Amino acid sequence: MSKKQRIGVILYTNPDYYPVTAHAVELLSKKFDVTLIGRNQEPTFWSYPDNVSVLRLGEYSSVKEKEKQSRKTKLVEYYRFIRDSARHLQDVSLIYAYDSFGYVAAYLCQGLLHKRIKIVYQNHELSENLPSLLSLSGFVERLERRWINKAEIVILPDEDRASYFTKVNALTQSPMIVTNFPPR
Repeated sequence: MSKKQRIGVILYTNPDYYPVTAHAVELLSKKFDVTLIGRNQEPTFWSYPDNVSVLRLGEYSSVKEKEKQSRKTKLVEYYRFIRDSARHLQDVSLIYAYDSFGYVAAYLCQGLLHKRIKIVYQNHELSENLPSLLSLSGFVERLERRWINKAEIVILPDEDRASYFTKVNALTQSPMIVTNFPPR
């Protein structure tokens, strides 16, 4: 039996709380071995296929605890997440990144690995206004805008969001539309 190609999936949250994402990982696992990287927050409950390695990085905490952290603590934690993610993405042939935090982390992982890995970027949430540059979200969303055209493919859930995202981010490629469908 031949070994499947390995891809990395990265998001800066607990993937179990996003049924569409968890379902997508299950679908991807039919064609690929998957390294799924997320944060160690909130209880876990999703059961993934055997060929999905689930890595929950960082110290366990709740979302409320994360929200109370200082900006410096959040920035240090995000840096550690990127550093630790890079260690687990060394042998992947593609990175599938979810939302701005996952995309920026994936992009920065390439620098730590000293090699270019193609990134497919799927975004579900769009901000009308950029958060303050003093917040981690504001910093990450500005980096997303700066590096968005480095993604191999950008995926959005509908035409309206794709139109808005393309305009706001000066996207030079046409995004792919993949509607959100949770598992049946």
